[in-house]
Amino acid sequence: MKERAEKRLKIHAEISGSTSLPKQQKISSYMETVDNYQECLVKWMIDSYQPLSAVEKDSFRAMINCLNSKAPVIGFDKIRTLMSNKYFDAMHDVSTILKGKAVALTTDAWTSIAKEGYVTCTIHFIEPKTWTLHHFSLGIFKKDGNSTAVDVVRYAEGHMQNFNVTYHQLTCVVTDTESTMIAAGRIFKEKSSEAGGSTAWHGCIDHKLELVTKLAFKDVPESIGTMATCRAIVAFFNSSSQATEKLKEKTKARLGVALTVIQDVVTRWWSTYSMCERLLRLRNILTIMHLDGDMRLHLTEAHWVVVKDMVALLKPFMVAQRLLEGQSYVTISLIPYMLYKIRSGLMAANADPTSSLQVRSVSTLMLVKFNEEFGTGEQNTVATDYLAEGSRRRVKGLPKIVMIAMCLDPRTKSAIGIPLADREVIWEYVFDDLVDLVLQIGPPIAPAPVPLVPAQEQPLVQGRNRNNHLGFGYAHDVDDFLHELDENVNDEDDLQELIDANDDPENLIGDAAENWNRETVGEIIRAEIDLYKSAKGLKLTDPETGNYSNPLHWWRVHQSDFPYLAKLSVRYLAIPATSAPSERVFSTAGLTISKERARLESSRANELVFLHDSGPALEKYHTIVNRES
Repeated sequence: MKERAEKRLKIHAEISGSTSLPKQQKISSYMETVDNYQECLVKWMIDSYQPLSAVEKDSFRAMINCLNSKAPVIGFDKIRTLMSNKYFDAMHDVSTILKGKAVALTTDAWTSIAKEGYVTCTIHFIEPKTWTLHHFSLGIFKKDGNSTAVDVVRYAEGHMQNFNVTYHQLTCVVTDTESTMIAAGRIFKEKSSEAGGSTAWHGCIDHKLELVTKLAFKDVPESIGTMATCRAIVAFFNSSSQATEKLKEKTKARLGVALTVIQDVVTRWWSTYSMCERLLRLRNILTIMHLDGDMRLHLTEAHWVVVKDMVALLKPFMVAQRLLEGQSYVTISLIPYMLYKIRSGLMAANADPTSSLQVRSVSTLMLVKFNEEFGTGEQNTVATDYLAEGSRRRVKGLPKIVMIAMCLDPRTKSAIGIPLADREVIWEYVFDDLVDLVLQIGPPIAPAPVPLVPAQEQPLVQGRNRNNHLGFGYAHDVDDFLHELDENVNDEDDLQELIDANDDPENLIGDAAENWNRETVGEIIRAEIDLYKSAKGLKLTDPETGNYSNPLHWWRVHQSDFPYLAKLSVRYLAIPATSAPSERVFSTAGLTISKERARLESSRANELVFLHDSGPALEKYHTIVNRES
């Protein structure tokens, strides 16, 4: 014993330089409290989609006992109670955060593996204190009736009531463009108007773009059966595990990564592009496999020309759809520019004498459908197309809220691709909306400039790293697609000169407070809009860091210069461009109500889905707010 003690002392002395033994630590320093253990257990079960019965498995209890024999034994009833308590705490937290804030809503319907119908909602808002964009899933709501437009609205209102959200707060509802959802959008607007609100409806832009891209799903006479042959090759690999393994081995050896083919599905966004692009990437390997006798089907040189042309034709749609489905950055303001670029690309492909017959044929069909859905882009039509209904009662052209959001984003306020006459009309929309808003809120005190912490201390406020967020290759595709935005940014900032010439907006507010009417407010708003239009815009990427710029960060800096436009920006820039956030919730729901848990109670499924998606969102929200305060 003495020898071991002396040996231990010698080793400790060599490491620390001290000749005395370290003091024994209290056992409490190695143990988490029971509350922390229970919190971690609940979080693990939610994150990893564990069945609640897992806590009663002998193997689970043996593992916990091995880690810490003093850990309390938690049974099925206890974990249910802990889960419900966490759900109601989080629900109360979300309700408190949303109180009084302008919000946008997405909603969609889904059928579980147990053939039960559910409706979900996600809510999106800008936190005015930090000028950061946030979103929460509101869980899933089991249908108790039909799936008519009236039912969709009723289910969504149930979500709103659970979180104390009113129509006065609700800026916009975003759904897909299926006929039931279009009808639901009209009901949302009517009910909001009856309640004194001004809720708008926006049809998912990606769904409308898919109405155009699906025309490339089928072969045309000029494509000589290329798409059918591509799908036959994909089907061959999907039905042969041996061929798939050979393909993976060859791609691993030649490309450094194991790849296989991609199946295109008419209901899956940009899947035809993905199929063709992957086949192009595998071209040489597929040719070798055909020559070696590993596959009978093959694409001829004429086929490969068609595949290459289809990739070039569909790539702008893929870039736009992929970028616009995001929910953690501002998207709605990018829609007009995206549509302008896609229309220009279709027209160029159609007019290019070097384009193949197949490209001209498909691009002609797509351009006709594109113009039917989004308008022709001609002068004196862009700003007013939305007043007319398009195919199947869908809104034609650019929705009014999209055009206003474009003006409120410092990256897109130059309105690239919008005819000059239509730009003036759109700015009048901004003026009218802003006057109405200001008359509602009354004469405010202009906010003081917000002191900014150094950039390195606020990474969640800064723009996003484009390679980390989008992937290296795709980030370059986006840069190519959006380069005109940076080329047309106003680099001259004559804001101070304009303020001096037009009188300080704060003085105008003070002078007008005693006579607060539409005419007086109009003068103030007109002056503020003129200042804003002439202010320096924001480039898409920061020239110093290469990261994507954040328009909300710009507004945080300039909200004191444009106090009223800032209030309108909080309302509009939070609206998502697509209904993809709701569809992401159903990805979580599908893993929660799995084949093994098909009999899960709907109320329990709602708790699990809500906590899985909104738990991390709540942590992010409080991290940002606490850091700023």
